[in-house]
Amino acid sequence: AYLFGSRARGTAREDSDYDFAVLLPREEVGVVEEVALALELAEELGVPPDKVDVVVLNKADPGLVARVLKEGKLLYARSEEERRRWERRTLLELLRLSDRTAVYAARALKRIK
Repeated sequence: AYLFGSRARGTAREDSDYDFAVLLPREEVGVVEEVALALELAEELGVPPDKVDVVVLNKADPGLVARVLKEGKLLYARSEEERRRWERRTLLELLRLSDRTAVYAARALKRIK
């Protein structure tokens, strides 16, 4: 689990929400489970539920995953080895995506000219 956003960067205001990102042990995660997790975290923090956002990394947009890995603060890992393995795999995939994006952008620029 990671804390990211303004609270992780140290730029939070009093009314800022808490942004958490979690990697769950299985791919299929329902909205009910996400909401239950957010409610549980809000209760633990003693804040209203609308002040807690939870992102499930298993199904998050690659750009958001990259942001979490870049600025997020690790709060908990059930297994440090599994976490490192996941981060390595994810970073490699993000690099592959950025390489593909650069190739597509170069091709698009050639077509525009």
